Amino acid sequence: MTRVKVVRNPYDGIQLPKPLKLDMKQAACRPYRRPELWFSDDEHEQAQAKRVCKGSWLDGIEPCPIATECLLAALENDIRDGIWGGLTSRQRTNLKNR
Repeated sequence: MTRVKVVRNPYDGIQLPKPLKLDMKQAACRPYRRPELWFSDDEHEQAQAKRVCKGSWLDGIEPCPIATECLLAALENDIRDGIWGGLTSRQRTNLKNR
């Protein structure tokens, strides 16, 4: 029997069956004091969270250096809530169903 280490997501308490191999010290979202921004239903707030992940040339925001790893972690762990790697839950579902 294989033991699975459960890692706790710092944003909303989602239990992850696979450990996130992310260096959160490099995450662009880390300095934000509103982690709920990444789990909002408001389209404006979702767009703001996506800009932090993907970067915005117009706003002078560099892309997050771990956005790809963040997205892969969400896909591997079937995380259904929030913005991960710059994609919403719906966008991740569409990506998985391709």
